[in-house]
Amino acid sequence: MKWMRCLVAVLAVMFLRTEVFADDPGRWYVAVKAGSYHPDTSNDGIVKKLDAGFIGEIGAGYLVTRNLAVEAGFMTCKAEQTLPAADVAESTIRGVSAAAFLLTLRGVLPLANDRVEISAGAGIGSYQLDVEIKDPPPPPVNRTESRSETGYHFTVGADYNVTRRIALGLEYKWFSVKPESTELGGDALSLGVRYRF
Repeated sequence: MKWMRCLVAVLAVMFLRTEVFADDPGRWYVAVKAGSYHPDTSNDGIVKKLDAGFIGEIGAGYLVTRNLAVEAGFMTCKAEQTLPAADVAESTIRGVSAAAFLLTLRGVLPLANDRVEISAGAGIGSYQLDVEIKDPPPPPVNRTESRSETGYHFTVGADYNVTRRIALGLEYKWFSVKPESTELGGDALSLGVRYRF
């Protein structure tokens, strides 16, 4: 009977909504994110538009209050530029990659009976940069510059609590690292999964 199946489904959803947020799921959480990275890079005045790349992040956080969280995480990103087969006429950035340990302070605003959370945050990071540069002939040389630097970032995001412990999220991140000769930065859009305990 169709109406009986519909009634059971409605009651199940009502029970789930009550059960999901019936108690505090915990202040600690872990998250995994992956998405598209759009770099903004320069080196000794060489400014080149790189192709969109990849960004991934794994981290853990603690809800100090209902509206404030502290997070620590590891981020990696990489982007490259498609160059013609012919020799370049000037020094050109071929690719850039970074690995970073991040610390973020995030404000959280729960909405819709805690089903949805929007957030905004800012923080600093310790970055290991690798920039691959192709110099013009004679002869053409590929070289890599590596260094460790400190950078900063800003984020905004939204999460949907599927259950009281598991949430799916969308996050926008902008970051910048400005060492002596190599500037790395850009923005990224990522999808993620969060688990609270």
